[in-house]
Amino acid sequence: MHLLRLSLWELGVAVGAFGWGAAGLRLLGVRRRPLALAGSFGVAVLIALGGWMNLAHLLSPAALSGLVGIGVLLAAYSGSRSGERELGANATEPWDLPSVVVVGAAVLILGTLLLGTLRPVVWSLDDAQAYIAFAEKALQNHSLQSDPFSERRVSTGLGGQIFLDSLMLVGGDLRGLKFIDETLGQFLYAAGLWTVGRMWKVPRWAVGLGLIGIPIATLMQVNLTIVYLTSAACVAILIALSDSSASREDGPGNLIAVGILAGATLTTKST
Repeated sequence: MHLLRLSLWELGVAVGAFGWGAAGLRLLGVRRRPLALAGSFGVAVLIALGGWMNLAHLLSPAALSGLVGIGVLLAAYSGSRSGERELGANATEPWDLPSVVVVGAAVLILGTLLLGTLRPVVWSLDDAQAYIAFAEKALQNHSLQSDPFSERRVSTGLGGQIFLDSLMLVGGDLRGLKFIDETLGQFLYAAGLWTVGRMWKVPRWAVGLGLIGIPIATLMQVNLTIVYLTSAACVAILIALSDSSASREDGPGNLIAVGILAGATLTTKST
């Protein structure tokens, strides 16, 4: 029962992020919205909205559930309005069956995503208590609280990571703390590399070979320090900048999206 509730909440957060991202990009007039850009931008929008909620002392489980619920509704609306999936750099590009290498990379990535959700929350060489305590205090006090006695609080002083941890704790399971980076972030990073590979016309087998390195890298991750989400945001910025320079008839929407992505990314802690 706990696993089912955790899985439903994680699914809701992921769909909500894509919903906020797709709606925000549409509002900015960004015409091409691949999964990598929409998802990363959605997480950035959630962090930005979380900052305003923090100032208003609204970081409660009910308010965060409402934030995710609105994102799910936006995702459903965007899905009903879209007649085609923008999986690559060009939505009009024909989609053929990927090579064996790409399939192998997809299987490995999906396996590590599932593992990131199911395995126990164990960290080495890090202050695991701080990750849990700051997020729980934020939900209890409805805003991010300062802690002058913890170096970890100084390192994460802008609070983006603590907000994301608080968002996942609403699901009631500590295993959810790994979802934002180790699952959603890893998926967005892989999707971003795939999109960039298609933009630069890299052979599919070569892109797939590069993607195989992602699940291998998860074996070296020893704490909750955001790695994949930050990497995914940087790739999304590259995609948005490439679109902005290639489409001169577009408005400033791509550059505004870059600003929001960069600002939200700077509030997260990453090595």
